Amino acid sequence: MWIKMNEYADNYTISAVFNCLDLWDLDIRGGHKYLWRIRLLGTPLFVIGWPLSPFSHLRPAAVNVLRRADPNIRTPDPPVYKILNANESRDYT
Repeated sequence: MWIKMNEYADNYTISAVFNCLDLWDLDIRGGHKYLWRIRLLGTPLFVIGWPLSPFSHLRPAAVNVLRRADPNIRTPDPPVYKILNANESRDYT
C-alpha cells in the first residue's frame, strides 16, 4: 500500500490509515525508512510512504497512491479516502 508522505512529520495520511486498520498503537517511528510491515488478518501488508521512502522507486506506474482528502481543498475527482461526518452522504455522484 502506497501512501502520500512528503516529510518525516507528515503523519496526516498514515495516522488515518493505521486508525482505520485498528493499528492505533503503531507510531510513525515504528517503520524502517518510511516502510511499515504489518499483518492484516494473517496477510503481510507493506505500507510505504511515497515519495519520502527510498523504496518509492519500486512503485509500479499503474498503482495509485493513497492520499487522505483535505476537506478544505475542493478537487474535481472524488477523494480516495475521506472521513465523513454523520450528515454527509457516501455517494459522490
